[in-house]
Amino acid sequence: MIVSSLVLIPLVGALAMLLPVRVMFRVWFLAAVSFFHAVVVASFWWQRPVPELQGYLVLDPLGLIFLSMVSLLFLSVSVFMIGYFQHEHRGNRIFAACLLSLLSMVTLVSVSYHMGLLWVAIETTTLFSAPLISFHRNWKSLEATWKYLLVCSVGIALALMGTFFLAIAAHDIHTLLLPAVLNGASLLSVNWLKLSVIFLFVGYGCKMGLAPMHSWKPEAYGQATGMVGVLMAGGLTQCSFLALMRVSQICYKTGLSDFYASILIVTGILSLVVPAVLLLG
Repeated sequence: MIVSSLVLIPLVGALAMLLPVRVMFRVWFLAAVSFFHAVVVASFWWQRPVPELQGYLVLDPLGLIFLSMVSLLFLSVSVFMIGYFQHEHRGNRIFAACLLSLLSMVTLVSVSYHMGLLWVAIETTTLFSAPLISFHRNWKSLEATWKYLLVCSVGIALALMGTFFLAIAAHDIHTLLLPAVLNGASLLSVNWLKLSVIFLFVGYGCKMGLAPMHSWKPEAYGQATGMVGVLMAGGLTQCSFLALMRVSQICYKTGLSDFYASILIVTGILSLVVPAVLLLG
């Protein structure tokens, strides 16, 4: 149960952060949990853990790369926080609790092998990351937080619809576990799968900040502290990227690689053109 423990330990630590303890104790505790997380993840490069919970939690090579980057990122931020909160006199109870909860959910994203569970984990990262943006407690940070919640929640709702359509496409497979979907690719309904891919791409693209669904990014990154901006840019957006990579695996097995590639090309061009026009404005 190594993978399950790696998800649960930061979550239990987040609850401990809510206790009435000193500010610096929370900072050092966060650093200790992040260091433990990084050490365990590093050990997976020598021996990957076995699948858990009937195949719902699996750490494959793609998930291991993503989890390693995120774990190193959280460790770097936790070390930076030691110096930051020696000069910052604002309380960090909610801030530290949300950081550890976010680490737990990002870990769950990287090991989720069920498309429904993956959606739940990504949605939860949105909820735990929102309070981090409004750390300074002013009207600009509050506005940025609500815009982030609004845009990402709309996107995640579209991704939920895409997950429902994928379930309809996989009606004959009776599960959304990734290995079963890949092995039974010939049984998938192509039309429902195409509709699912479109909704999943647009939905998770909102969380990634792909144009023109990127309107939350400038304000959220501008109002959040530097360490939160780093986590959002290097961690949260990668959660949606990993989800889109899972969709890419399904499209490859079902012969829809060209269809998926055309969506990527159009979105890539929009992500270049739209920001350029806005910059001119």
